[in-house]
Amino acid sequence: MKAFTFFLLISLVILELTSGERCVRECDNRVDPHCAHAGDCYLSADNLCDLEWKACLRSRRRKPRIIDVTRGQCSLDKEICEENFETFFHTNLNFK
Repeated sequence: MKAFTFFLLISLVILELTSGERCVRECDNRVDPHCAHAGDCYLSADNLCDLEWKACLRSRRRKPRIIDVTRGQCSLDKEICEENFETFFHTNLNFK
C-alpha cells in the first residue's frame, strides 16, 4: 500500500510540473510548408516552427500526437484538422 501511495504521489508531482509547459509561438514569416499526420487528421503549417507550435497546442488538449511529417502542402485528399489554433491562441491565457 505504501508503494502505491508513493507512486501516486510521484505521478501527481510529475503531472503538476509538466502541466505548466507553455506553447510559445515565436515563428518568423518564412514560408516553408509542412504537412503532419496526427493520427486522426492532418495538420497544415506555414513552416516547421508553426507546426511545432500547433503540435504543442494539440498535446495540451490531449489530442493525438503527430506521427509523421512531410515537407510541402498537405494534398487535397487529406482530412485537415478542423481546429482553430488562432482562436485558441488568443483566448486561452495559459499560452503566450
